[in-house]
Amino acid sequence: MEVYGEVGGTGFTGNIVSGTVISDNPLTGYGPLTLSFKPVRKPVITIGNVDSIPCTGNYFSVPFSLDTLMIAGNIFKVEISDSLGVFNPAFSNVLGTKVTITSDTIQAYMPFTLNFGSHYKIRVIGSLPRDTSINIKTVIPSRVPQQTFNIIGPVPACIGNGVQKYYPSIHEPNTAYTWTLSGGGTFV
Repeated sequence: MEVYGEVGGTGFTGNIVSGTVISDNPLTGYGPLTLSFKPVRKPVITIGNVDSIPCTGNYFSVPFSLDTLMIAGNIFKVEISDSLGVFNPAFSNVLGTKVTITSDTIQAYMPFTLNFGSHYKIRVIGSLPRDTSINIKTVIPSRVPQQTFNIIGPVPACIGNGVQKYYPSIHEPNTAYTWTLSGGGTFV
């Protein structure tokens, strides 16, 4: 991030990432004045637990922690690899962003463009200072069932009538159905 300005009629330029400010005009007889700072050290970014099988078209949480603060104006990004596990800038790979200097959680959006069942890696990138998480997490995009179905079986189901069979009217491939009773109880 380049910075420009003017103080008392003299201009200055600089780069906030490298921490330099250089005056355009000599402030002394020795030439332009250069001011700089160097961060004490880069923060360590660590990704917490994430949903490893998020559904496409939905948001999922990516918590991360820092061991020290970032620089004001920092932007964190959650990036996803290609299906080979490579973080390629040519691949549209940003799932979510957040402006913060402290540990937080980013809401990342799982796009429909990914291959269902493929293993992808995610990481968190910070901008000030430029930094990458020390760990990566694997996510496997999934999808919600695409077909609407009804539950077929005897209505009402009476106690003492023996085993009752219930099933979905349409069975979508690679989909498992879990039944629950709204009033409590169990299926036997």
